[in-house]
This record gives sequence, structure tokens and C-alpha cells, in this order.
Amino acid sequence: MRTKTNKTILVASSSILAAGMAKGAVTYHYVNQSLDPTANYQFDLNDDGTNDFKVFFDNNNSVKPCVVGSNSSNNAYPGTFPNPIPMVFNEENMNPGYPANPASNDYNGVPVVPIGTTVTGQFTVDTNTLTIGDLGGDQHGKNEGYLNQNGETTVVGQWPAGQDTIGYVALALVDTNSTPAITNYGWVQLELDYTQPTAKLTVIDYAYEDVAGASIVTGQIPPSAPVINVSPTNQTVVAGSTVIMNVIASGNPSPTFQWMAGAVGSGNYTNVPNAGDFYGANTPTLTISNVVPANQLDYVVSVSNSFSSITSSPPATLTVLGAGLTGPVPGQQVIYSGYPAQFTVTDLGGGAITNNWQLNGANLANGGVYSGATTTNLMISSVSPATVGNYQAIVSTAYGAVTSSVAPLDIAYPDGSIYESAVRADGAMDYYRLNETSGTNAWDFIGGKTGIYGADATLGQAGPTSDAGFPGFVSTNYAATFNQLDKMNFISVLPWNLNTNTVTMTAWIYPQFNQGNAGIVFTAGAGNMVCGIRYDATYLNTNGINDGDIGYSWNSDFGNGNWDSGITAPHDQWSLVALAVSPTDATLYIINANGVQFSTHVNNHDPAAFNATEYIGTYPLEGTNTFNGFIDEVAIFKSTLSSNQVYGLYQSALGQSVVPPALSIAPAGTSVQVRWTGGVLLQATNLLGPWVTNTATSPYTVTPTSPQLFFRAEQ
Repeated sequence: MRTKTNKTILVASSSILAAGMAKGAVTYHYVNQSLDPTANYQFDLNDDGTNDFKVFFDNNNSVKPCVVGSNSSNNAYPGTFPNPIPMVFNEENMNPGYPANPASNDYNGVPVVPIGTTVTGQFTVDTNTLTIGDLGGDQHGKNEGYLNQNGETTVVGQWPAGQDTIGYVALALVDTNSTPAITNYGWVQLELDYTQPTAKLTVIDYAYEDVAGASIVTGQIPPSAPVINVSPTNQTVVAGSTVIMNVIASGNPSPTFQWMAGAVGSGNYTNVPNAGDFYGANTPTLTISNVVPANQLDYVVSVSNSFSSITSSPPATLTVLGAGLTGPVPGQQVIYSGYPAQFTVTDLGGGAITNNWQLNGANLANGGVYSGATTTNLMISSVSPATVGNYQAIVSTAYGAVTSSVAPLDIAYPDGSIYESAVRADGAMDYYRLNETSGTNAWDFIGGKTGIYGADATLGQAGPTSDAGFPGFVSTNYAATFNQLDKMNFISVLPWNLNTNTVTMTAWIYPQFNQGNAGIVFTAGAGNMVCGIRYDATYLNTNGINDGDIGYSWNSDFGNGNWDSGITAPHDQWSLVALAVSPTDATLYIINANGVQFSTHVNNHDPAAFNATEYIGTYPLEGTNTFNGFIDEVAIFKSTLSSNQVYGLYQSALGQSVVPPALSIAPAGTSVQVRWTGGVLLQATNLLGPWVTNTATSPYTVTPTSPQLFFRAEQ
């Protein structure tokens, strides 16, 4: 029997498990074998030398985990089964009147049941009993079943996607050579974990009732002395943290537990009480809240039943640190002069920073361009030569202090290109020029959200340049190379933290070969936070070449927010692509030497957080779908650029400087007067936005009511 916190599993008393023992002898195996979607586990339920069941992920059915009967060659159903025939209890067994889908009788969902459920062959059903029913009929006793869906694509039992669930699946072995058929019952305990990037299925243990026709209780094992299946392990934590130690043990009768602790290396232990910050000292899970250095000890657990006792070995050592830091730790930044920068650390121990952030080893104070000097977030309102240097933070608690890694800050110098100036004039929040020819950092020259090139990144590819017909770029403008056959050369970027439904993403792309579901600029976080520009796997024939059309996703709205534009970028040619999202619609643009293509999708867009890793050159869903070709000049705007602005960016690449409206601000008594020569007036309380439209006409007079207010005019 295994218990685990935060899982869907119910615990039965030892009397329930012992009740089934009078009916026969139980064969039991503890496994604890974890499987990824490429692996499988086969087991011999009745120990007759032939594997009866197979647990695996079925790649032919949307990579769903399943339990199936195996034939004598250890292959999955269908096949020639040995006697007895392996059967899997499924949804129909729990509901004999279930209207099965005739086209999918072998794909019924497997329900998860709690410990203490009676598996029986009677023809009655109650809340704590499963029945196998008429095993000779088509509607009962399936040879296979999927853990999370039935044949009608509905989720069944308690195997929900996105969670971590533990439970039991009821099994039977049926000898159809006898009349009536002789049936023996069993169970297998599984853990299905969808909380990890790659789903994991663990076979924990299984058991079999040797006496035909006798029921078995899930979790039931033979009378035995306690066995420690998984011992507690060493841990290192920071003072103030919560520690959870676990032991996995089996035995019948069910064992009792007593946690003990002693000085590290002493070998002498005393009982841990259920008092103060200790909880669960007599259970398989010991919890210590608000850990202090005095809790740095060796921990063991004694497991006992009426047969004997056993103590875990070696001891699990708890190491307590005075203070600690976890991600994100400060990262190196290279930013244009005049733009803000921010450094962040996260304190593991919950203590406050009592010393300061430091620049080149000297403590910083709030004032001037600095704020947050004694918090976990240091803000620099304007980068200048005076702010260049090495930053670090010192986190102190009552139990000690720790110094963060060093984060260099440097200045990025504009190359003077017209396109670069146009991106900055349109108010980009983040700007990845991808001009690096060495190293691992993909610099964000505006927002400081540094990207990291993959292990196999290829840098220094010629981008759109003045020599290639784009005089708005310098001749040494470079781009990054991506290859669908190499899954390690995309760029991962720190979260933008936009929290908005007005956003524009722009990038220059040079596609090569077919793209599939390749991503261009994308993010995928927890819950519904999935947004970005991508290719669709549906190919369109353009000039005899199969190109995927450009699409976008927004907040995992796969109904209306997962849309394909029907427009496509030609191969072996530079194109500017843009996604401009507003609260009520989204427009995709592709602009190149062939002209302008755009398509607008009317849809309500909820704000997206963009608080997870961002990606350039890949679509981080359904595996890694890497772009084929080159990408350059990726810019993110926390505003919905107009069609004139998007086309203006392409014009700037052609060397055609787009003259912005002239704007002036002058005192007018106790107020100020704003004048502009054309376009729309925008205002914000922060230089980086969010910018909102002001419907006033020029001149506009306003009385200051806040510390700062910014204006700009936009065509």
C-alpha cells in the first residue's frame, strides 16, 4: 500500500484489507516502475510464467495511457490470449447499462477506484463493489481500457488531464475452457502524472487472488512482515522552509510508523513527537514546518506490525542552510541607454534583504535612478554609463546570509539603421536583434529579458541587409539559424510579464523547407496561457511549393483563438511577419517584395499574462516543432500597432524613413499644453506603457495630477 500527499487516493483501514484474506491466498508484487510515453511495463499477474497485462502509452490513440491484456508473445491485444484470458474492468463494468459505442467497444475508459474496493464476480453493483458481469458477452470484460477517455471521447473515472492521480484498476483472469467460466480477480495500482512536461505513468504494485471466484480487495496483500519499499532521502533546505519526508512501506497487517531523529552521524535516535512544528510522526509522511538549524539531524522511521519491525537505513540527513536564493537569479543585461532595467532575486527562506543590492561591491541606496535597493527587485529607471557594472544582492535572515550571483549590466549602442530607429519609435517593450555571432545570450536591448540560444545554435547568418536590398539595415545585420531536424537550436527567453490583450509581435523570417507546426514567436505557460505566431501543419500549395500558412494562438482558446490566416510566406525570401492583437480582433501580416498580405480574425481576447518562458523559433506544444530557416529582428509591443505602423516598419527596412508627427509640450500657467501635427495622441504614466488613446484634438491642455505623464503622437 502506498500513500502520497496531494494525490487522488483514499486510505482504507487494515480491517477492510484483512477482511478479504479469509477467502483465499493472495500473490503480491511491489514494482514502483515509472514509464515515459515511449516505454511499457508487462507483468505476470498469476505467476504462471506468462505475462498477462501490459501498461503503456498508446501512440495510435492520442498518446493515452492504457492497460491491456497481453498474449503469450508479450504483445498487446488483439492477439491469441493464453488461458486464462486477461480482462480489464472498465466503465461498462461499473455501469452495466452503459450504452456503449458499437464502433469502439474495446476503448472503454478505465475507472480509478480507491483502496479497499471489493473486486467481485457477482452481478450486483454498489458504491464500493465492482462487478465483471457476463464475461462472455461483448459489453463486459474488455481486454483493454484507456485511463482517461472512453470510446466516446469523454473523460471517465478520476484520471483527469493536467493532474497527478493515484488509484487502482481492477483486473480478472478468465478460463473460458470451463463451464461456467472460472474467474480469478486482481488489481494493479497506478500513478498517472500529467503535471510534468512529459507525462509519466508509474506501476506501483499489483496482486492476485489465487482462489477462483473469491473476491479481492484493492490494496490487499498477503500476511507478511513489514517491508520498506522506498526509504526517506537526504534533503537540503533553507531555514524557514517546510520539509516533507516520505517512506513507502508494505505489510499485512498494515504497519504502524514512528519517525525518529538524532545528531548527524551519531546512530542514536529518539522518537519525534507530534508537537510544535512536527506533524505526522506516526504516519508515512513526516512534515516539519518553519525549519530551523536545530532541525539539522539524521531521520529514520520504524515500521512495525504483529510480525516484526524494521527501521529505514541509511538515515535521511536534513541539512538546513541559513539563507538561500532561487530563480530567477539576476541575469546579465545589455540595454539601450535611457531605457529602464530590472534585477530580481527570490529568497528561499522568506527573509528580508537587510543589506543592499550592490554595484561593483558597493551598497546601493534608493534615490536617483535606483529604487527597491533593499527589496528583491531592483529598478533602474534609466540606463547610462554611470549604471554600468556588476550587480548582486545579499539576502539575510536570522540564521545567516547569502550573496547572489553577479549580474553584469552594459549598454547597447544603436547601429544607426533606420529600421532600428523605427522599432524604438513605435514603443517596443522587448527587442531581440539576434546580431550575436558568438556566446549563448540573445540580448533584449529594450526590456532586458535576455534569451538563451540552444546548445546547437548557429549564429552569424546574414539577415536582411543593405547589400540584399534592404538599405534600412546595416550591411553587417545578422540573423539566427533554425533547423527542424535539430531540436536544440531554438531560443528560450525570460517571461515578458505583459498581462495584456493589446500586443504586437513582429519578426523577419526566411523560411526554408516545409514548416509543419513550427513556431515563430511563442509562449506556453500554466493553464490557458498559450500565445504566439506559428505555422499550421495544413499545407498550402504556393508556386509548386508546400508552405504552411501562418496562424496564431491566444490563451489556448482552440475554438476561436487558434486561427489560421490562410496567408503564407514564400521560401528563400525575407518577409516581415506581424501579429497585432486587440481586445476584439487580431490581424496577421506578411510583407515582402511580392507585396502585402494580411488577414483579420474577429474574436474576443482575454488578457494574457506572458509570465512563462517565451520561445523564438519553436512551437513548444505537441513536442518541439522547430522553425526551418532564419529569424531576425524580433520585437514585442504592448500595444496594437496599426496597419500603417506595421507597413511603416517594412518601409523603414527599405530605407524610407517614416516621419513621425511632431509633438511639443509647453507650460500654460499651472497647466501644460500639448500640440501635435497629426495622427492620434497617446498617453501613459510610464515610458514603457501601457499607452492609451487620448481623444483630444490639438492643442490639448491638461493640469498635472500625478508625478509623471508621457505623451506621444502616432500615425
